[in-house]
Amino acid sequence: MADSLPTTLYNLGALSFRLSPLLAPILIWGMDAPHGRFAPKNDQSWTSVHGNYGWLVMEIVSPLTFVASLLTPFALGNKHGGPILRPTWDSFGTLPLPNRVLAVAFVLHYLHRALISPLTSPTRSRMHISVPISAIGFNLNNGFLLGAWLAGRSPPLPSTSSSSAAAAIGGAIKSIWNTQSTVGLGGPGLIPPSAIQHPLFWLGIAGWAIGFAGNIYHDEILANLRRKPRGGATTTATKAVEKKKSGDGKGKEDAVKSRYKVPHGALFEYVSFPNYLCEWFEWASFTFSALYFLPLFQQQQPQTPLETLSTLLQTPPFLFLLAEVSAMLPRAYKGHRWYRDTFGDEFPKDRKVVVPFVF
Repeated sequence: MADSLPTTLYNLGALSFRLSPLLAPILIWGMDAPHGRFAPKNDQSWTSVHGNYGWLVMEIVSPLTFVASLLTPFALGNKHGGPILRPTWDSFGTLPLPNRVLAVAFVLHYLHRALISPLTSPTRSRMHISVPISAIGFNLNNGFLLGAWLAGRSPPLPSTSSSSAAAAIGGAIKSIWNTQSTVGLGGPGLIPPSAIQHPLFWLGIAGWAIGFAGNIYHDEILANLRRKPRGGATTTATKAVEKKKSGDGKGKEDAVKSRYKVPHGALFEYVSFPNYLCEWFEWASFTFSALYFLPLFQQQQPQTPLETLSTLLQTPPFLFLLAEVSAMLPRAYKGHRWYRDTFGDEFPKDRKVVVPFVF
């Protein structure tokens, strides 16, 4: 019997994240996403939206969709189908405690990202409307997938009996439309309740908290560079505008340098994008706690690396991390190059892109 609409959407959403290492670099390397330092200059048309408000709208989608998906008690993948989203608060109390801890962690991250950050930070550069539209699509997909996974709603996982890399990855993609060959494990994202007492689960949660705090800390360093000085003194920005009006050829360059500065402090001494690095560490730790204790990864017969990869490619926590790194890594590289080209000798020559001493 054909899959129900919710299951089809789940499978297509998972497929889009699996393909992200191939698709995202093609799109991002070929163009600069029009927001932040790459935003169109002086664009006040209807296609340009306020940076802070656009950020709020596109990011609030993720926790709202996640909570609705998490609290919908109908499993995906059964022959009768079920609603995509029909939340009930009673569903939360029936989940294993480890799943509830992870759900709270996810919501906390996005409450800060979607509400606290845009409402308290200085005015961000305007962004092209394509940025919030694409981000809304990403966040709808991610919230739906992760909410369904942590709620135990995900369809049973495809078999991972492949013995080659091509078969493992090909089988993962093929399983999007063919869900008849499964391991027969319902609710694959439900963590055994006993995991809450294991130090490794809390090690992952501690890593999540460290990454979350590091992400906020380094974002605040960047925000402080954009905050206006107190006292009403004539600023470099004002002087840059005056130069531009008077026809000074350096006015445009000075205006850019008045808006953006080389950040320093903490991990900025080593990399240009420590906020990205901290966020990746945050979600890698989250993924560890979400997957390590699952029966899928605690089998008596060890999986080969290729079988493990094939299994990981079916799990929304890993797919979220994969899609996020795929989208952010090219932007980090291009942003690093922009810093170097814009500031020249002012930019530390030994500073890496995102991984200290490596890249």
